[in-house]
Amino acid sequence: MDATSAVELLEAQPRVWDHSLSYIKAMTLQCAVEMEIADVIQSHGEPIALSELAAALEISAAKAPFLSRLMRMLVHMGYFTQGRGGGTEELYWVAPLSQLLLKNNPFNARSLVICLNHPNVVDPWRHMSAWFRSSNDDNIIHDTAFAFAHGGKKLYEVCSADAGFGQLEAFEGLSSLVDVGGSTGTTAKVIAEAFPSIHCTVFDLPNVVAAAAAAASAESLPNLDYVGGDMFTDDIPPADALLFKVLINNLCCHFLTERVVYNVSLFS
Repeated sequence: MDATSAVELLEAQPRVWDHSLSYIKAMTLQCAVEMEIADVIQSHGEPIALSELAAALEISAAKAPFLSRLMRMLVHMGYFTQGRGGGTEELYWVAPLSQLLLKNNPFNARSLVICLNHPNVVDPWRHMSAWFRSSNDDNIIHDTAFAFAHGGKKLYEVCSADAGFGQLEAFEGLSSLVDVGGSTGTTAKVIAEAFPSIHCTVFDLPNVVAAAAAAASAESLPNLDYVGGDMFTDDIPPADALLFKVLINNLCCHFLTERVVYNVSLFS
C-alpha cells in the first residue's frame, strides 16, 4: 500500500463511521417527538435550563446527564439553540426547524417521523441481505424485502394487523380535501368512506371527471364530488389539504410547490 492510498483509506474511515451510525439521528429525532421536547420548551416561554427541562419532562436527576447528551445532538441537528445566558446552566430554545415538531403546528411532521422510524418500516432494511440471499423454497416468493420481513404480508396487510401502525393520522383535523389529478376518484372515495366528516373533491380534466362521476352515480357519497379543470391553468378548488398522488412522479417539485403556494394564497 503506497502513501497516497494509505492517506485516502484513513480519510475514508470517518465516512464509514458516519454511515454506520447515521441511525442515531433518526432515533434522536424520534425520541424528541415522542417526549414532546419542542412543545415543552416552547410552552416555557423563554430559554429553558436543563434542570427545568428535565423536571418538565419528568426525568429523574440520575438521567439528566443523558438528557444533556440528547439535547446536544438535537442542537447539532439544528432543532434547538443552546447558550448559557447569565447563569451556569445550559439554556435551550426552539430553532425554526423545531416548528415541524410542534403538535399545534398544522404542518408538523410528527406522524411522518414516527412512521418512518417504526419497526414495521425499519425491519425490512435489517433483513435486506437475508432477502437477497433467500431462495424460493416451498414456492413462497417474497418479491420485496418488506414482504420477506413481514412473513409475506404487504403494507396494507401489516397496517390491518397492527392497529397502532395503521392509524391514518394524516387526515386528523381536516374538514375538506382535494385529490388533484384524482382520475376516477378511487383514492378520494376510500378517504371519503373512511372519514365521513371530510368533504373530498376529485379534481381532474373535465372529460375524466365527467366519466368518473357518471360511473359513481349509483353509489354516490354525500361527502364526495367531482370538479373538472386543468391544474396547469385553472384554480384548484379550496380545501384544508391538497392531495398529489400518482401525478407527482411526472412533475418537478418546483412546479408543485409553485401551484400549492399559489392556491394557498387564494383561499388562506
